[in-house]
Amino acid sequence: MASATQAPNTVAPVVPNSVHIVSANLIGALLNFFFFGILLVQVYVYRVCFPKDRLRVKFLVYFILLATTACICLNAADTEYWFGSGFGHTERFSERRNSYFYTPLVGSFIAMLVQLFFTLRIVIIRFAAWPLAILIALISMAQCVGGMGSGILGYIDANMKDQNIETDLVSMHDQIRTILVYLWLICGSVADILIAITMTVLLLKADVVPATRDMVNSIMRLIVETNIFSAAIALLGLLLFVGSPNTTYFICPMMILSGIYANTLMVSLNIRAITRRNYDSAPAAS
Repeated sequence: MASATQAPNTVAPVVPNSVHIVSANLIGALLNFFFFGILLVQVYVYRVCFPKDRLRVKFLVYFILLATTACICLNAADTEYWFGSGFGHTERFSERRNSYFYTPLVGSFIAMLVQLFFTLRIVIIRFAAWPLAILIALISMAQCVGGMGSGILGYIDANMKDQNIETDLVSMHDQIRTILVYLWLICGSVADILIAITMTVLLLKADVVPATRDMVNSIMRLIVETNIFSAAIALLGLLLFVGSPNTTYFICPMMILSGIYANTLMVSLNIRAITRRNYDSAPAAS
């Protein structure tokens, strides 16, 4: 006998192919949490190993940690809205919500702080290199202007589109915002590459005793690798922004830039613990 209660003969709705909309936000959020976890470990190591660092360096470290924490909380709120309460509603991904704040605005400001930190190191290593340091600082400030400007215009345009007003002004803002994004990513990459090249040349020419040459080489290699990596991520975001205009693939590399810059700063500070340990153990090994 047939069961009195039968499952309703319904078909689940077919979800359209939304990979080009959803994947970048998901991967970017996961990588953001990953880099934030690394940053927490880095800050803990810094606190334990260097409690007597200068106050301005400590202030920079903890300010960047606070700013990154605020960004990761806003990113988590957006992720819950997109993938939690809004699961299956792909139209929600057109709502950028807090991303204008933590991706271009605060992200570019953190990048500027880290790049200015390295420009100060350039002047400390060789004061005669101050003209190049000023050039790098100006380029870094330009990328900050581009990032913050694009974030502010994006937020304004989103509100205007929601209210369906002044469409011509929105179109003009889109063109300006595109130019600001170019300024943000290109200047950020140029500043990172200039920092890597300048620090490498200065450290190679530095007068150091043979016992500390390995330590200098380790620091030099680390600076080159971290700055080239951040420059490559910025260029990847630019290429995706230009090459795939009808997708959101560019969001992923742009979203993780602040975490990369924050970890770049912490790695450059914490490398002293490793090089100091290797230097102290060198006589015992010989």
